[in-house]
Amino acid sequence: YLAFLDADDSWYPNMLETEVMALEENPKSGLVYSDIDIIDENGNLIEQSYLSKRAKRKKPIKTFLGYHGTPYPSASLKRRIVFEKAGAFDTSFYQGGEDVLLWAKMYRLAEFLWIPKVLAQRRIHNRQVSHMHQRRLEADCKLYNKLWELFSDVPEEQAQLLVNYARLWSKEGQRLVRQGRRCEGRRLFLRSLQYYPFYWRNYIRIAKSYLHI
Repeated sequence: YLAFLDADDSWYPNMLETEVMALEENPKSGLVYSDIDIIDENGNLIEQSYLSKRAKRKKPIKTFLGYHGTPYPSASLKRRIVFEKAGAFDTSFYQGGEDVLLWAKMYRLAEFLWIPKVLAQRRIHNRQVSHMHQRRLEADCKLYNKLWELFSDVPEEQAQLLVNYARLWSKEGQRLVRQGRRCEGRRLFLRSLQYYPFYWRNYIRIAKSYLHI
């Protein structure tokens, strides 16, 4: 088994025991993952059961890119043999996304098991790589392109990925509008609609981009 603990994060005392037992009892599962709490730089609790709350806000689609989102690295345990068959981490990534791509490759080899318990804490602060906006945007685009190739034979996954593309460009358009770059923002809203025309927030955001609010 392999478990990764990011430098900013922490495990609750029963994390390893619980997830090892889960894999022992479910031999078909290649990876097990739990929910997480969000804490700040000083260890203060910001949000409990983050993954469960995020799943409730989304339409439950039973695909890798759908229901619970993807496993958080510090809250997961995986079988080494499945990890190696999947090719380990893609080292061309640095600004995020390498874990999601690996999980996707593992997902095609073995079942994933969700434990509805909070077994780890994710620490967030302003110095994290994930807060470097432009590089993060580029990493997300690169990740989605690689996932599109990986799931070229799975229409359900590609359909969900189109929604992810749409959300990505819509959020970026919203950011530009807030900066006063309204024309650029509207172009990204239209780009978002090309991926998924039923993303209704786009129409609201386009309308608001013409208002001086």
